[in-house]
Amino acid sequence: MLTSRQFIETAKEIMTDEYFQLNPWDRVTSFSSDAGSGLAPHEVILYNQYRGLITNGEANKKLDSLSSINNLQQIKDLWYRNASLMNHTLSFSTGGRVYSVYGSLAYTNTTSSRPGDKNNNYKLNLRQDFLFNKWLQAYLISDITNTLSSGKRNINIDNRFYPYQLFRDEKGNNLDMPYMGILSDSTRLDFQARSRVNLNYNPLDEFNYGYTKMIT
Repeated sequence: MLTSRQFIETAKEIMTDEYFQLNPWDRVTSFSSDAGSGLAPHEVILYNQYRGLITNGEANKKLDSLSSINNLQQIKDLWYRNASLMNHTLSFSTGGRVYSVYGSLAYTNTTSSRPGDKNNNYKLNLRQDFLFNKWLQAYLISDITNTLSSGKRNINIDNRFYPYQLFRDEKGNNLDMPYMGILSDSTRLDFQARSRVNLNYNPLDEFNYGYTKMIT
C-alpha cells in the first residue's frame, strides 16, 4: 500500500542503531533455517551505512534512487490481465410424433485474471424421444463433457515484493531477486559455489519453469 518513498522512509525510521544492535550483520547474513530470508537492497544499504562501509550521503543517494522506482505498472502488465467468459452454443432438433431428437454443442472459454491460465470446456448433449404408443414412451439422453485446463507456476505477488523492485529492466530482461529466497547474498554465493546448484530466484523465470495441466 505504500509508495516506494514512503516504504524507504518507514524502513529508515525502523532501522535505528538499536535495531542494528539487536540484529547484527553476522546474524542476519548467516543461514539459520529454511524459514529465513535474505536482505533486501534497501536493508543492505542501511546496514552498510551503519557499518561505515558507505557514507551517509552515499546511502541517501542510493535510497533516493530506490524511492524513485514504482513497480505497480509492471505488476499490472505482467501479472494480471482482464478476465472474461465466452460461451458459444449450437443446437438442433428434428423428428416427428413417433421419434424426435434434440442436440446441442457448447463451448465455454474462461479467461482468468492470471496470464498463462487456460480453461476450455466442451459439452455435447443429445436427447432422443421415442413414442411407442400412448401408454409407452421412452427417452435416451447422452451427455459428454470435456474440460481442458492448464496454468503456469503460481507466483503470489504480495508484500514480499517491495514497491521499488522491478520485474524487468528497460531491455525486457527478467530481473533476479535472490534476496527473496532464504539466504543472504554472501551465504547464497558460498552455498552455490560449493554445491554447484543455482540458488538464484527470478520470479518471471520461475513462472515459466513449471505448469499444471488437467483433462477431465
